[in-house]
Amino acid sequence: MSQTKDKIRVLHIITRLVVGGAQENTLWTVRLLDKDRYETLLATGPSDDEPEGSLDAEAVAARIPIFKIKELVRNPNPVKDIIATWKLFRLMKETKFDIIHTHCSKAGILGRIAAKLSGAPIIVHTPHGHVFYGYFSTMISWAFVVTERIVGAFTDKIITLTERGKEEHIHYRIGGPEKFVAIPSGIDLRDYQVCAADTAQKRRELRLSGDDLLVGTIARLSDIKGHRYLLEAVPAIRAKVPKAKFLLVGDGPLKNELVRMCYDLDIIDSVLFLGIRKDIPALVSVMDLFVLPSLNEGMGKVFLQVQAMGKAVIAADVGGVREIVRDGENGLLVPPKDAGAIAAACIELLTDGEKRREMGEKGKAQVDGRFSVETMVEKIETLYEELITAKLGRQ
Repeated sequence: MSQTKDKIRVLHIITRLVVGGAQENTLWTVRLLDKDRYETLLATGPSDDEPEGSLDAEAVAARIPIFKIKELVRNPNPVKDIIATWKLFRLMKETKFDIIHTHCSKAGILGRIAAKLSGAPIIVHTPHGHVFYGYFSTMISWAFVVTERIVGAFTDKIITLTERGKEEHIHYRIGGPEKFVAIPSGIDLRDYQVCAADTAQKRRELRLSGDDLLVGTIARLSDIKGHRYLLEAVPAIRAKVPKAKFLLVGDGPLKNELVRMCYDLDIIDSVLFLGIRKDIPALVSVMDLFVLPSLNEGMGKVFLQVQAMGKAVIAADVGGVREIVRDGENGLLVPPKDAGAIAAACIELLTDGEKRREMGEKGKAQVDGRFSVETMVEKIETLYEELITAKLGRQ
């Protein structure tokens, strides 16, 4: 990485460039930061063999400078964690970045420790949600809380995706209100507000008949996304709506288990596993209803994507989701881990096309420039400038 004298040097750190909202938003941030003002580098671990798919090719295509650390892995590994922290520390000492911006829990912990040890003047963290519940056992969750309190003490600002996320961090005493700023995830509105997909052709491709009602979800296939509760709801839904079909877009470590569930529940003929796809807007265009029953969710960027295309949604009421999905207005909220509630909500909307349409239109109306990737990056730049003035005394 060159060292342009007058530019602000920023190091972004994230564990894996897998297909996911946190990774996409990190790439957008690095890509759209003002090149005349900022010089950026992205440090990340290996993601080529991840079941969720890799965004490495997208990063290369966008000419994003990347520093690979093979020991920067998602799962705890004391030896690799120490090596990754040392490599980050050495990189920071050699390049002398002005801003260290970490993303997600693991990279956030190791990256901020390295930043503190290296004497980095500005440290920013975006958790893209949190792991305080839903992911691990109570003991491990509290270990993360304690760790976050420690590294949070020397973090200048923490960016949450929603006001609810900010409130939850304050509740767990990660820091005081002044430590946090809420900046919503952004999406590329052009991909979803202008979609010229041939829906008839796409339905034929998916082997849907004319009167099939398609319930879709888009997420990596992992426990935290709650797919099992949607699948458990399918028999009850089909008992009331026989023409309902279900579409799972994404891949991940839970795929084989979810496929086995479909056989055990005798619903395999009604569920389509599409894996990782590039034609997400086209797939959303043929969905009649979108469901995401996550156990934890920072905001749910995918809701903005499907709402931008006028689709009603059903979501588990977790994290900051209710700031995007307003119950009874542009969708329905259900308790997490509740297959019965998911079934009831799906039946309600699948049997009432007018209600689905109205909710979809209200959702579409809220997805405006506030949620664009450009607005997201502008707000991050504003935060950077405030910190640069306050801590570096530079304009």
